[in-house]
This record gives sequence, C-alpha cells and structure tokens, in this order.
Amino acid sequence: MKFSDKQWTYYVNEEVRIVFRPWGMHKFLLTGFGYLFIGWWGIPIGFVLGCLMDTRHETKAIPPKPGDLGMSFMMLGMAIIKADGHADRSSIHYAYRYLAGQFGMAYVRTRQQVFEGFLLQTIPTEEICEQLDYHL
Repeated sequence: MKFSDKQWTYYVNEEVRIVFRPWGMHKFLLTGFGYLFIGWWGIPIGFVLGCLMDTRHETKAIPPKPGDLGMSFMMLGMAIIKADGHADRSSIHYAYRYLAGQFGMAYVRTRQQVFEGFLLQTIPTEEICEQLDYHL
C-alpha cells in the first residue's frame, strides 16, 4: 500500500460509510488556486472545499428480497404483455409456452392462476428488474 492510498473510513451504520482520503490532491490544488485567485482568504476556503471533495459518502446496495425466479419472469412477461393497454390471448399463450420451455410444464400448471392474476394487478417493473439484475 502506497502512502498516498491511505484512507480513513467512518461507518455511520451498516449501509452508509464516509471515506476520507487525507492525502487527496483536491485540498492542495484548491488551496493553491484559492491563494492565486482570491488571496490570503482563498487558502482556508480552498482547503475546506478540497477536503469536501476528498470525502466520499458511500451507500451499500441493499439486496432485493429473495423470490422465485420463475415468478419474477412471469411478472415481467405479464408487464410486457400489458404494456400496450390490453392483453391478447396469443401473447399469453406465447408466454405460457416460453415459461414451460424454460421451467417445465408442471411449474407453469401449478402457477397458472397466479399468472392470470397478474392481469388484474399493477406490476412494479423496476423492482422486478432490480431483483433479476441482482440474482442473474
């Protein structure tokens, strides 16, 4: 580890941490520019702004709730089918065939009523996509 790679980490909680790099170049550059452009008052102003730029607030991504991968695909498929405002029978049958090919016919039969229940619900597509992105 080089001397310039040193950083101090403060954990606010398990999701948020503050990382400060004491040898970051922003505070030195802005101190010099502050002196050049403002004068003696520019030194503390540039130093404070540089310290703020050398500090990062990081948030840890909270993993989505675990769920059934097939159900996530069913919900996303139904959201795509309903995207134009109405659901055709041919589109629903195509989705059945696709899911049966991927997960098996027994899987689709056991969840057929749930799949058709998605027609009446609003589907949170962003949450489903985040869940699929995390697990895949």
